[in-house]
Amino acid sequence: DKVKGRLKEITFNEPVEQLLHLAAKYLTSLPTNKYGKLKNVSCKEEFKELYNSIIASRVYPLYNSLNEKLAEQLYPLEILSAGILAKSLQRYGQNERSLFTMLETTDFNKFIHKTNSYFNLVDVFDYLINNFYSLLSSKYNPDYLKWTIINSTLERVDVLFEKEAAAKEKIIKVIGLLNILAPKGSKINAEFLKKYGKLSLNISNVENEIKILEKSKLIRFQSYSDSYVLFEGTDVDIDLELTDAENY
Repeated sequence: DKVKGRLKEITFNEPVEQLLHLAAKYLTSLPTNKYGKLKNVSCKEEFKELYNSIIASRVYPLYNSLNEKLAEQLYPLEILSAGILAKSLQRYGQNERSLFTMLETTDFNKFIHKTNSYFNLVDVFDYLINNFYSLLSSKYNPDYLKWTIINSTLERVDVLFEKEAAAKEKIIKVIGLLNILAPKGSKINAEFLKKYGKLSLNISNVENEIKILEKSKLIRFQSYSDSYVLFEGTDVDIDLELTDAENY
């Protein structure tokens, strides 16, 4: 306190892009048998298809630094989950300390299921809930309302669909997480969700699941932003009210 007035405080904030490059170096330095790599031609083709889908929808939060070589090096993280994870840890955690703590934990290995090729956005969501729940559920969290909507929507899915809720919960988690952390102008539309759901989440009929969620008024499509958002439900005809407001 005595010398504080004589010092100039310089805050240091590690760029998210730099964190991903460090994470890629770390993952490629591991023994190949720990997580495995893109093993065969079909696996690489699926990776390419997923990568192109992420590019086309512009959901990756660091779009200007996106490149295919980095995406391959980050495996078993897929590039979108890597970017969203790094950005969320920058916002809710302690940057590189939180990222490398996560990569070092035994849970990370456990998350790579035999039926699942990637550590995807659902895994990112579950990791954030398990490790930052007190912060995310606190009113001091700037995204508190959005996280509350995600959790309440997941509860409604569980009540409405019970044993058939698993795939629907995955879609809700992806839409909810991207609504918070994806850049403005991203397109969380049916085309992206179908590709991502099939290639990264292993959901066989994503289109049908989306229709059921829409019909149940759990998600809705915003045509102006070409994106799905979570919908808490209301008896108010929003489109009619908007028209009335415009006329007024």
